[in-house]
Amino acid sequence: MDAVYYRMTNSIIAKCLNLSIKEILPEMHLIYDCMADSLMLIDLFIELENYYHIKFISNNIENIETVDDIYKFLMAI
Repeated sequence: MDAVYYRMTNSIIAKCLNLSIKEILPEMHLIYDCMADSLMLIDLFIELENYYHIKFISNNIENIETVDDIYKFLMAI
């Protein structure tokens, strides 16, 4: 994943979780650090699906806890 993908992914994360792009760090936990609730996470995954033309399945989502987990998932597809 190059810098453009990181920037766009961070932009989507920031929009969905009401954060500044500058606040986002790979080690941030989506719930505990980003303060995301279940609806925010659903919105995040839908936005990522739409932008990257992918589909998350429940097994994928269950394993995503941090921003870095999102990066790793996107790099693996």
